[in-house]
Amino acid sequence: MVTPRSRSGRSRRCRRLLSLFYLDWSSPRCADDCASAAATAGRDVAIGGAAAKSSLGLAAAAFVASLSSFQFGYATGILNVPQRIITTDLGLDKDSISWAVVVSIWALGGLLGAQVAAVVADSRGRRPLLALSGLTCGTSGLVAFCAGTASLAAGPESVGGRSALCLLVLSRFISGGGCGMATVAAPLYLGEIATTETRGALGSLAQLSVVVAIVVAQGLAALITHHLGLHWRLVLGLPAFIGAAQLALLPLLPETPRYLLSRGLAQGGEARGEAREALRLLRPRGGQASEAVEAELAALEQELGAGAGGGGRRGVLLLWRDSPSLRLPLLNAAAMMVGQQLSGINAVFYYSTTFFSSAGLDSPVAGTLLASAVNPLGSISAVGIGGMFLSSVGVTAALIGKARASAHHEDDWSLNWLSVSFVLCFVIAFELGPGPIPWQIGAEIFPEHARAAAMSAAAALNWVCNAAVGLGFPAMSSALGSLVFLPFAAVLLLWLLFTARFTPETRGRSVDEIQVEFRRLAALGSRKPARAEGDGVPLSSIRQPQG
Repeated sequence: MVTPRSRSGRSRRCRRLLSLFYLDWSSPRCADDCASAAATAGRDVAIGGAAAKSSLGLAAAAFVASLSSFQFGYATGILNVPQRIITTDLGLDKDSISWAVVVSIWALGGLLGAQVAAVVADSRGRRPLLALSGLTCGTSGLVAFCAGTASLAAGPESVGGRSALCLLVLSRFISGGGCGMATVAAPLYLGEIATTETRGALGSLAQLSVVVAIVVAQGLAALITHHLGLHWRLVLGLPAFIGAAQLALLPLLPETPRYLLSRGLAQGGEARGEAREALRLLRPRGGQASEAVEAELAALEQELGAGAGGGGRRGVLLLWRDSPSLRLPLLNAAAMMVGQQLSGINAVFYYSTTFFSSAGLDSPVAGTLLASAVNPLGSISAVGIGGMFLSSVGVTAALIGKARASAHHEDDWSLNWLSVSFVLCFVIAFELGPGPIPWQIGAEIFPEHARAAAMSAAAALNWVCNAAVGLGFPAMSSALGSLVFLPFAAVLLLWLLFTARFTPETRGRSVDEIQVEFRRLAALGSRKPARAEGDGVPLSSIRQPQG
């Protein structure tokens, strides 16, 4: 590896920037160099050796915030395993439109929750938004428990059975509202409390919480409803306890320093003291901690002051109209969300038990649990959209082979397991990039005045596509048969091409630097020179990501 010291021709400023990657963070000289580099480049990083140590306050805040993502993942996976039992209790066919409504109404609630999130995040703060998300998800658990109780008290065709169905639909809608807020709140909060160096790790924490929750949800559902023979209301009611834990742990969550400073600027007040106190709770103590906090605070003020010309917080349509420099970032956020949902991943999470049953698996629940078990593995590695594309093509080929074998009245078990294997690869590839990145990239590419509105609009688009997949996949599966994954493969190919052309690397870069890179990519696309006015960061100063 080439170190900054071996680059004798580099300027002192370049050496200081590179020191953020290569120097010994525990040394006093590193602390001085990093502080000087941040002051020069105006970066929002934690400075010095103290920032390299772990912070109990940051870890606690990240854990509590990630419970919102856990609620989202739990709600995503909870209906898959007990689907047959619930539909039998409610007198529904597993492929009926009524069951599709139970599944997809959650996404419509999420659409509403994502819109509420932008208003609450900007007017009240990130911390109250997390609290409201936990309260809403907890309420949905209570309603779901009541739905299960009503189904016990009456038969499926009785008034009580219909009441149980209505309560279940209501609980899913309320859950969607809470999860819609969570999809904005958790990535936004984690992104704003993180340093540049920990931003990727904390962003991945939200997605890791989602995939772990899916495993927990489906594992508990299999244990309680299939193995122990207990009623499904127990697993559907669990979000009530998680929501109560979120509210009980709320004192561990300070408001984000970035929001406190931006609110002070917007209202003409002095919020530096509150922001300093929040930073002290989130950063390590002792040593040079005070100097590091002051340096980070100054860098935040500089960045927020430079972005104050954005005209305040506006809706996404006004941002598109009035801020040409934000159009490509907005397109990236939209492409990420559409690609994620129309990739077909939720067809697996919602209907994998039915899919594995039709694929000829003797134990479709075991196939679903296996798909959930491999889900977290991708969160600790890195591949992505290309892997999902190849896996979807593989699933299609295996299903076509199985259809031909069935036409000749043959049963080839190898084709059954081949299709299952490709589905598992599809799920793993999803977690290698397409899963976490769309949720965390909004906190990285948008300036403060546009962040909440842009992330809320992107989340709303995600929920619309989520609802389309949840409602439409049963009909799509019936119509296309063995070709059901082919449309997903086409979406993945388009997403891959767009990402390769228009999505910059964000690791280790500030918002200002990422904005300059977006302007460069937009200029390449339009064959016009990039405009550097007002960005405050010349193209030559952009730090290239290190391998």
